[in-house]
Amino acid sequence: MCICTSPNPADRSATRIRRVPARWWHRQLFVLLLSLCHGLPALAALPAEPPRAPQPSPQLRLASSYAPSTGAPTGQAGAGRGDDAELAEWRRKHKLLRVAVVGNYLPPFDLVDLKGDYRGISADYLAVLVARLGIPAQILRYPSHELARSQLANGAVDLITTSLDDPGAGLRTAPYHDHRLIEVVSRRDKARNQANRTIGYLAGEVSPAALHRAYPGAPLQPFENLLGALDQLSRDADFVVVTNATAAGYLVEQYRYDELTARNFAPMAQAGVTFAVADPSLGRIVDRTLAAMPASLKREIETAWIASSLEFDITDKLNLSGAERAWIAGHPEVRYLVSRDFVPFQFAEARGRLGGLTEQLLQLIAQRTGLRFVPYWPASGTDIATAIENGTLDIVPILPVNQPQSSSARLSVSAPYFSGNWVVVTRAGDDSIKSLPDLANKIIAGPPFNGIQDLVHTRYAVSQRETDSYEEAFRMVATGRADATIANAFMAGQMLRQTYAGRLKVAAATGGVPLEVGLGVSNRHPELLGIINKAILSIPPHDLGAMRAHWTEVRPSPRAWRQFLPWLMGAAAALLLVSLLFLAWVTSLRRQVTQRTAAEHALQDQVAFQTAVLDGIPQPIYLRDSQLRMITCNTAYEAVLGTTRRALAGTELAFATAAISPDIRHDELMDVYRDVLRTGLPFSADRRLTIGNEQRSVISWVVPLRRANGGTAGIVGGWIDVTERQQMLAELAAAKNRAEAANRAKSTFLASISHEIRTPMNAILGMLELVLARQQASHADREQLGAAHGAATSLLSLLDDILDLSKMEAGKFTLQPRAGSLRQALHELARMFGPVASQKGLSLSISVGDTVAQAHKVDILRIKQVISNFVSNSIRFTEQGGVDIRLDGSTVRDAWQALHIVIQDTGIGIPPGAIGKLFRPFSQVESPERANTGGTGLGLSIAQNLVRGMGGEISLESEPGLGTKVVVRLNLEVSASPPQESASIAGTPDISVFPAGIRVLIVDDHAPNRLLLERQLERLGIAVDTAENGARALEALLRHPPDLIICDCMMPVMDGFSLARAIRARKDSPGKIPIIGCTASAQSEDHQQALAAGMSEVLVKPMGLAALERALRRHLHASHGAAQGDATPA
Repeated sequence: MCICTSPNPADRSATRIRRVPARWWHRQLFVLLLSLCHGLPALAALPAEPPRAPQPSPQLRLASSYAPSTGAPTGQAGAGRGDDAELAEWRRKHKLLRVAVVGNYLPPFDLVDLKGDYRGISADYLAVLVARLGIPAQILRYPSHELARSQLANGAVDLITTSLDDPGAGLRTAPYHDHRLIEVVSRRDKARNQANRTIGYLAGEVSPAALHRAYPGAPLQPFENLLGALDQLSRDADFVVVTNATAAGYLVEQYRYDELTARNFAPMAQAGVTFAVADPSLGRIVDRTLAAMPASLKREIETAWIASSLEFDITDKLNLSGAERAWIAGHPEVRYLVSRDFVPFQFAEARGRLGGLTEQLLQLIAQRTGLRFVPYWPASGTDIATAIENGTLDIVPILPVNQPQSSSARLSVSAPYFSGNWVVVTRAGDDSIKSLPDLANKIIAGPPFNGIQDLVHTRYAVSQRETDSYEEAFRMVATGRADATIANAFMAGQMLRQTYAGRLKVAAATGGVPLEVGLGVSNRHPELLGIINKAILSIPPHDLGAMRAHWTEVRPSPRAWRQFLPWLMGAAAALLLVSLLFLAWVTSLRRQVTQRTAAEHALQDQVAFQTAVLDGIPQPIYLRDSQLRMITCNTAYEAVLGTTRRALAGTELAFATAAISPDIRHDELMDVYRDVLRTGLPFSADRRLTIGNEQRSVISWVVPLRRANGGTAGIVGGWIDVTERQQMLAELAAAKNRAEAANRAKSTFLASISHEIRTPMNAILGMLELVLARQQASHADREQLGAAHGAATSLLSLLDDILDLSKMEAGKFTLQPRAGSLRQALHELARMFGPVASQKGLSLSISVGDTVAQAHKVDILRIKQVISNFVSNSIRFTEQGGVDIRLDGSTVRDAWQALHIVIQDTGIGIPPGAIGKLFRPFSQVESPERANTGGTGLGLSIAQNLVRGMGGEISLESEPGLGTKVVVRLNLEVSASPPQESASIAGTPDISVFPAGIRVLIVDDHAPNRLLLERQLERLGIAVDTAENGARALEALLRHPPDLIICDCMMPVMDGFSLARAIRARKDSPGKIPIIGCTASAQSEDHQQALAAGMSEVLVKPMGLAALERALRRHLHASHGAAQGDATPA
């Protein structure tokens, strides 16, 4: 583990969360394929592996700006001897702090990026804790809080960050951040204040039981992540999200959900965000570390992460928890300290009424919470600290956020409501005080319990003189009874302007940054602090800013006007006299200089316009006269030469060429300029220049500078830097080449894995088919073998889907339209799916409209693939009723016909929210009814791409429990030629034995496939010879010519293509032997290569016994008189 200091602390607030899709299905598919390739018995023989303990993700790196050098508490800060002993003992026993983190669960507390950097509010506090402990930390990421808590319980980790109010999270430390729950709604939601709205919440952040108590009767909707909840809320706007205020504000700021607003706080008790520990000693160390942290450091951490984009829009009172409402009921009055002249916070207006920013804020808090604030007027000499301790005083309304320890023992400061500068005021003639350190051993006057002066008192050895008011403090400074007073800059300015002009001055500022001020609340009433914080945070920033602006406007009092009236009258008289003299002088001169001034202004405007136009061009431009001396240039040209246009005016060309680049040939450039001056034609050329020790590619250009009469007065030239554009073009070409190479690699991989799987799968399916065909097999054996046969067939279907999807993504998928019959296709599908539907007790009906043409120009195999996908799904998810398939067509117009294919079932239906994602690759509906139905989620995506490739569209309607209706709309060209009959229309014929005397040569390097073909041919009554490659096959051909050759296309020594070409090159009778090629490749290029080599037909593995028989009959019937069967030309 390491603690890194970011070079820019603002980077923390710019953190973004991205989701990277995990392509885990590749790994799952690879394991499944390997398992099937090694055979099912091998899987059964594997020993059971003991369950492994859950493991966290790799270690994270703590990327926080708060290292020990930032002033964070160290092992000695804020700790006594007992603390030192306990900390030293803990260090001795633990050489490493093991930290559990649930990354990105509740931004911005635990943020983990793709590089494993750990940031956020909790990370910053953890960095302070690690600096305090003085030992390295190991940060482990866990997927859930449940797993992290279990690891804490069994001692695998020492600490969990961002622990909410969870009774199972071990010992919880003191909170380091508030866990205020708010109600987030959409601004578009017109019924957002309606009762019993659906309550959305982040699972694990708040318990459903607590939500039911806070919102009785309201439906609850959990979300797995907060970003998803807010995103759905921004689009749907029909529910309320209850979540952490800091997390909601951060996500609204980062993802610009400007349409979201906070309706109110959640009416429920809210604990803070803490660390969870198992060791009580570590818990005490953490508590003391948090207590010792300066308030300024805590404020800095919160400011870096807390966003202000999420504003409150409260139309009624604040929602308070039960404990807060009970506190208000038990404390009808809240007393606050009053100051008569603390401008702009509190001061006495006309008729003695109190005014100021603080008074307006307290009124607003009272309206929203029901609190009743009562002013407390301290008598002269009253001890404010005693009044707070005995409960006479509840609030000191003007207190800095970073109050000293003496104040924090009695008071806690609320969220800030004002940020301003404080200044040191001294006598006008006193130059001994110029900064805060100069206040040492000085006397400072001010009202009691002044937090700002208390801060100065803790840092410098000053003497304090308490006064009843600020007016008295200023008077003491003016009369010399005190050296200085510290006041708000606005109030100090008012006092100096109205009363003490020339007598007092502002000598120094208290700091370089504004000081934040909040309400100081007695530590006796923590509930009151929570109520006031909620009220302040609920005020939109622009409203609070308007309040500040209103009370910081300069309002001179009537007394001030009377005081300065003589001065003003004298100034007005002097101004009037000067004005009359100036008017007379202007009148006398106007007649003399009117024309000259107008001409000068016109010329200046023209020059300024030309200069602005020239300087506005980002490329270097220069103007030279007919002698090629510099007239002027723009700022870009100045920047290249490193001088000004005034210094360049009148210089020769040689000066510029030497200063710009050594690559420029002076004589060549002179010739170019003279040609432009002579011919009046523009010139441009590409050049390579060395500018500032960098090689730059530029387009140099020169055009003639014309006079008003058309003559040539000089030239205008410059260049355009195209270095970045050329680099971008080169990078784009390189990126394109890399992408094409990656795509070719993926295609090669898929083709290779298809070949490697189909080859052994051919043996598996073929052997299973032969065993199933035996009559001796028992029913149980046939059932088990049938299940294995179905699983292997499903695997091949999945492989075909992946290949189709890969081709579609690469843009290489092509359809092969030809004359085909949709009627035939539907009836063939009915024969294929009919037994499956009957086995489940379902009906399967097909109806074809009379207007449907007999044949269309279409890729009939792909149409069957689309329809079979939907019919298969309908049968799979239908338990009773049936499936209807309808084909309707419009009237044929201009040889085109619009067709509707409707597949409707009475199955379980699809939830409305899941329909949209069904057509995405690898997407399925997750529900208990579909838990064991299998599938990969590729079929519907491929079907949609196929239909779109045909120019059609798919629509899907479904209701849970009532069934699903799919409509495929196509516009197809009607074919005049009759459709070709599909090889499978006649169904699978009964396997019959061939006449005796037929001999077939099998050529295959894969021994299981040779054995399979040998057994299949023996089953058909055919004699068999075998060879393991093309060379051995040629030798066998010479010894005993066969009637037919079956050879694999891919073999060592001599492959099937070379063997076919060698046989066809013979002029004798063996050269005419039929050759049937077998390949495990699904690529059309391999099929075309096989036919071009001279093969009679190509079969794709795996091939069943029936397909093999049909192929044999197509090529053996002529010489042996075999029945034609269902043979079709090759």
